[in-house]
Amino acid sequence: MTEPIDKLIEDVWRHAEGVHPDEDADYEKVFGERVHAVGVQPLLVQLFRTRADSKLHVLLLMVRFAWRDLPFDTWMQILEDVADNRHFVYQVLAFFGLELGIDVRCLQSSKPNVERELQSAAFRDGGFRPPFKATRDQADDHFDYESMWRRLASEGAPMLPGLV
Repeated sequence: MTEPIDKLIEDVWRHAEGVHPDEDADYEKVFGERVHAVGVQPLLVQLFRTRADSKLHVLLLMVRFAWRDLPFDTWMQILEDVADNRHFVYQVLAFFGLELGIDVRCLQSSKPNVERELQSAAFRDGGFRPPFKATRDQADDHFDYESMWRRLASEGAPMLPGLV
């Protein structure tokens, strides 16, 4: 039997609260098996549906091992999976810009909430952009965003200008 996704999310959060900021937590080692058992896509959909803003962002970074290689088509399916709620759509689109480097203005969707959000002030001019490499280096974030962005671009993702 698969454990409930919400229990896994709470366990990841509790674990993060107990990790000293200078420690390098290996979330894949601690949670990888459980994340893959519940499924990466269902986990991400549940995160976007139940968390918001900074807590959502922190949790997504903790499970980056699970989403770093997701195909662009899977990300678009996640967007479709949350399209029934405009607030959830906002969270996904913000993540698309901040982490995935996707130019949300170029996305195609027939879902009304996605279209409304893309026309909103938050995204009308392109939305969110990833932090510059120097900022990521200052924050000691050594994830290879550039490789992920190149892969997403090769899969047909519309990337923000200047990233690839």
